[in-house]
Amino acid sequence: MRALIIDPSLAMQSVLNQHLLDLGSETVLCSSGEDAVAAINEQAPDIVCLAMHLNDMSGIELALRIRATPNCLYIPLIMLTTEENKENLSEALRAGVTEIFRKDDINTIANYLIHAVESKKQEAQPSKIIYISQKNKETLQHYQLLKKYGYQVTCQSDVKMAIHDIGEETVDLIITDVDLNMDECNLSVVRKIKSHVKGSVATPILTLLNEDDSDQRIELLRGGVSDCQTKPMIPEELCARAANLIKTKRQLDQLKAQQIRLQQMAMTDQLTGLCNRHYLMEAAPKKISEAKRHSIPISLLVVDLDKFKNINDTHGHATGDIVLSETGLLLNECCRDEDLVVRFGGEEFVILLSHCDLESGIQKAESIRKKLEALRPNGLTVTGSIGISAMEAGVDLLFKDLFIAADKAVYEAKDTGRNKVVAHSAVS
Repeated sequence: MRALIIDPSLAMQSVLNQHLLDLGSETVLCSSGEDAVAAINEQAPDIVCLAMHLNDMSGIELALRIRATPNCLYIPLIMLTTEENKENLSEALRAGVTEIFRKDDINTIANYLIHAVESKKQEAQPSKIIYISQKNKETLQHYQLLKKYGYQVTCQSDVKMAIHDIGEETVDLIITDVDLNMDECNLSVVRKIKSHVKGSVATPILTLLNEDDSDQRIELLRGGVSDCQTKPMIPEELCARAANLIKTKRQLDQLKAQQIRLQQMAMTDQLTGLCNRHYLMEAAPKKISEAKRHSIPISLLVVDLDKFKNINDTHGHATGDIVLSETGLLLNECCRDEDLVVRFGGEEFVILLSHCDLESGIQKAESIRKKLEALRPNGLTVTGSIGISAMEAGVDLLFKDLFIAADKAVYEAKDTGRNKVVAHSAVS
């Protein structure tokens, strides 16, 4: 992203320059209006920061010249000033200035730049638009302007083909002209479109109407259309509305992705990468209910590392973390995709083995015990005590029943010499 900074103060240039460089922007610094005009003619910027007062012209005059440049018609144009003359500030806004800030309000300026740069980065990502309309002069005009603004536009006059395209790829915006030769109603078409949309957040739909019919507008909005506009429509307004709808969708996509990441973090042990206790308490009862429903045996193992406190006390917590991390990796490698491997807390791990009766579970536990003894993380000999319980096919038990039995078994293993496998029967 290219940012143009125009200010006679070298100190102000330096402050703005550092903020924009930190945001990953390319910057061009100018001290005069004429230098700025020359820089713009060489390459149009994506954002402009200019002072109200320059040495060779006023900031307002420069703003008018910038807005008269074709590629600078809609870019963010922020003005920095030390004065509070309301008449001058109003004139600056009329000249096309987007925002006005006091030069000493650095925090507000920085926050605005962060938002502006992020918005521009989103806009820079190729946006896919499907335009469903009869091919006519107005559609062609819209198509050409959308392409000029960098959108990837596919025009379709056949609704079935458009719906096929929507189902095949992720689309950022659907523009539909409801004046189509179809046997079904507009709302039916919108519902079909929405049912085929791919993506984490529903793709916005902008519908163009032949006349300002409030009943039809309300019906379409209730049916899930994001925006309705009456034709004829100024092409620049169409582009502005398209940009706003796409921006909102991408912000919602980002929010959804953040929610998923937070959910994953909440369910994952950060040290080992295994699922954590919170996830176990949600997932285990469901897996056991499913096993009961299909008469499938299931085994539960509790693995507790022996004398782990001594490792931390003798070799340090960093070494202890290595032991836990490598143990988690080993346990995960020993199990299948349908099994559940969890770091329960501290040096204790829980494994839920699907399609596994008690006898098979004991064999698996013994195999894990031997591999753990041979692991030698960070050159240390590490052993584990393992308690096991099982729910055989056709038996009705709860997760807590299995866990209580396996937990008692692991304590017995520790009390009777450690580094062994002990099984306990679970009772309801």
